[in-house]
Amino acid sequence: MSDDIQNNHTMPADASPELVSNNMPATNIFKSSSHWAIVGIFLLLLLGSVAHARDFLVPVALGVLLALVFSPVRRFLERRRLPPAVSAFIIVSGLMTLIGLGLSTLADPVQSWIKEAPTIGFKIEQKLRGANQSAKEVIDAGKQIEQIASLENETEQVQKVSPREPGVLVKLATSVPEILAQMVFTLVLLFFLLASGDMFYEKLVHIMPTFKDKRNAVRISYDIERKLSNYLFTITLINTVLGITVGVSMWLLGMPNAILFGVLAFAFNFVPYLGAIVGVVIAALVGLLTFDHTVTALLPALAYLTLTIIEG
Repeated sequence: MSDDIQNNHTMPADASPELVSNNMPATNIFKSSSHWAIVGIFLLLLLGSVAHARDFLVPVALGVLLALVFSPVRRFLERRRLPPAVSAFIIVSGLMTLIGLGLSTLADPVQSWIKEAPTIGFKIEQKLRGANQSAKEVIDAGKQIEQIASLENETEQVQKVSPREPGVLVKLATSVPEILAQMVFTLVLLFFLLASGDMFYEKLVHIMPTFKDKRNAVRISYDIERKLSNYLFTITLINTVLGITVGVSMWLLGMPNAILFGVLAFAFNFVPYLGAIVGVVIAALVGLLTFDHTVTALLPALAYLTLTIIEG
């Protein structure tokens, strides 16, 4: 009797076992789909939050990465009986000195390029027209008249558009303080992370329950730190040698601002493939603006490409 009452409470009178078994998968599918929908919404909100806070998160990530890179240097200085704060001050001061030297070296060439930016496209077009002079001689008089008319229209358009060009320079000028502020924030964060010494590893040791876990956690952390630091130091050394060779080759080929090309080659080579392509394109454009003959103008780009292939 009690079993019958329990069955009446758990199953309706007009419901068959087949109907109940058929409804269960639909309920599970609904729960699964709603679960994945919530996960998708969470991921979209997370990506939106990261994109909105990128001005804050990028310096923080860069500061943590630099702290991992320079932690072996800090320990080396600590073994020479220097406190962590003094070691951090030496490292950060060295980085600030290098950044200052780089900015002072690149200031004049970049400023001159920005001033000549409105005329660079016109100069390149003239160079390409000179290279195709033999083909242009075949054009009839009617096409030449159309070209003259189009040139007049272009000059009128240039005169109309020219007042808008300072807006680009204003945007570049307004973005400089933001970049400098992010650099200062990164260096300050790097100083405090290095000055804290091994506090992170001490906290990690306290969290682990057993002595074996503590030892493994410290060993894994040191291993990650050492491998990351060795990789970044090695690729920085390789990029430095590439920048020197590119700068010397550009100087031998008579390119202007050879030091700037060396610094660009050093910086662009941190970006795989795309950085080398951008460097070759810039070398080709500057070569076309500098030299009269097309073959001579393409030699710097060929030299840049050859050096990056050898480095690769």
